[in-house]
Amino acid sequence: GISAVAMPLELGGLQESLDATRAACEKLRKNIGVVNSERDATRRACKAGIEAARSQMVRMQAELVAAQKLQAKAAEKADADEDQAASSSSPGVDEEPMRRRALQTQVRAMRHELAKWKHQVDLMEVQKPKEEGEIVKLKAQLTHAADVLDSTRSAARHAEIDRDLAAAGLDREGL
Repeated sequence: GISAVAMPLELGGLQESLDATRAACEKLRKNIGVVNSERDATRRACKAGIEAARSQMVRMQAELVAAQKLQAKAAEKADADEDQAASSSSPGVDEEPMRRRALQTQVRAMRHELAKWKHQVDLMEVQKPKEEGEIVKLKAQLTHAADVLDSTRSAARHAEIDRDLAAAGLDREGL
């Protein structure tokens, strides 16, 4: 049997082990909380990045459509003006050069506008791979955070089982 002196020493050692295990469990719980917060922040950042990329792509597509419509409208107006000029009776001698200059100015402005929109589209196309790379990076961070969380949960569960076994007077190796 166990002597009366040895029993309190063994119980004291078990109590210290139990206290250490509880402290480790509490530390793991805190770590789980921190990892959960980091995971949630990473998810929010990923979602925000993806939404920003989507909205930028939608905006780019809308701008491209607007530029194409503007170009088509300018071409239609130029065709209509040419048809009207050809079909009109005899316009005044001074009217024709002024009208032509006005149309040329309008065409120049529209070409400039179209070039500006094409430049915007080109800039956004250049940014697209960078944003996709950022999304991949954020997804990797999210996966890492989830892996750390799973690992921490597993460690916490093992510590909890060890604590329960210690409270019952057993250990995992003795099973």
